[in-house]
Amino acid sequence: MENSIPKIRFITYFTSDYFYIGVVSVQRILRYHPQSCVTIYTFDELSKEYLEIVFESKPVKIINAFDSASIKSNFDKLLSNRNSLEA
Repeated sequence: MENSIPKIRFITYFTSDYFYIGVVSVQRILRYHPQSCVTIYTFDELSKEYLEIVFESKPVKIINAFDSASIKSNFDKLLSNRNSLEA
């Protein structure tokens, strides 16, 4: 049954305002879509540091988006790799 679940790329962003809701959401994604991966853009240092600990051995990529130079570059990469489900 697990092999019939398609691999999906989930992308979200985090701030410390909704941090706990976001962590639970990502944990549920990983639980119910084990073949998928998650990219998280963080907008504050505290979120980034904690997420690196929480998702250390998981298929989660954490990107520091609070550096304005990296926001544009990473967002452009994100847009160029989207598929029809993400659009």
